[in-house]
Amino acid sequence: MKIKLLPSPEQAEKLLVMLKRGNQACGAISQFAFDMQLFSRGDIHRAVYYNIKGLCEIPAQLTIRCIAKVVDSYKKKRNIQRQFKPLGAIAFDDLGLRFNLQEESIRIRTLACRERVSYVASEQGHALMQHQKGESDLFTQNGNWYLGCCCEIQEAERQYSTEMMGIDLGITRIATPSDGKKYSGSKIEQVRKRHHKKRAGLQSKSTKSAKRRLKKNSKKEKNFRKDVNHVISKTIVENANRTGRAIVREDLKGIRDRIRVPKALRSKFSGWSFSRLRQITSNKAQRRHACAHIEKANRRSQAEFRCRRCDHEDNADVSAAKNIKLLSEINTAHRRVAGFIRL
Repeated sequence: MKIKLLPSPEQAEKLLVMLKRGNQACGAISQFAFDMQLFSRGDIHRAVYYNIKGLCEIPAQLTIRCIAKVVDSYKKKRNIQRQFKPLGAIAFDDLGLRFNLQEESIRIRTLACRERVSYVASEQGHALMQHQKGESDLFTQNGNWYLGCCCEIQEAERQYSTEMMGIDLGITRIATPSDGKKYSGSKIEQVRKRHHKKRAGLQSKSTKSAKRRLKKNSKKEKNFRKDVNHVISKTIVENANRTGRAIVREDLKGIRDRIRVPKALRSKFSGWSFSRLRQITSNKAQRRHACAHIEKANRRSQAEFRCRRCDHEDNADVSAAKNIKLLSEINTAHRRVAGFIRL
């Protein structure tokens, strides 16, 4: 859960100094670990703890968290020395950070002392913070300060249903459930074109003011897409929950390797996402329909579907969603739900 902190200017300066010192310590620890090829937390702690604590002038608990951050960074690859940005996030556990949910504030350990800092969160955020547990990451973004808090929530009992709601994913329509409701992508496409045109113009100027504008606008399109996708996915899940149906969708894994996209459409395709899915294409997976006849010519246009064998007609995206639903029901009957996700 991401919450926004409201530090005073003096407190913000203390947090900034602490963040820089912490990442400076991470850099020094990383260099030692790589040079000595020591990657376990115990070995690094015994070797550098006192030296780093004194050299960087940081508290004991922050030193321990910096060692843990370096160890985590080497878990996947150890053949490249890890570098740390000056303002990278620093983790805090219960010893360095305490929450007061009633007063909506935290007590955080800085280099000099503990500071009480207020925070704000949404209504949903306040509910989630009741389940806060474990580490929290302190970071700064666009001049603001945030905490990324871990919340441990017990999942609701999973329920299985023989009734399915198929979801067809696409570009013209972001999602098309098998019950016929359509979620158009026209508004997102308009926003994409506007940002693409603005970005191209600023990049061609390559002035300092243009670069500032690019940085300022860098996340606007991404945040807009994210918001729309959250709204759509929430509506679909609530509908499925209300009607007691399971959700099934296409398995799009590896689709970028299977499909060649024209250069003019690459920016449109590469930025698309649904429920954390960034890439999507207009070509759909192999589908079944009324008579089980599969042929590319069945789809006469983006919106029109007509079977060349049985003359069955439908909206192409609605037909695709129904076929996904049908295939899932068949696989469920045979206990082989392959390539689909059930929620």
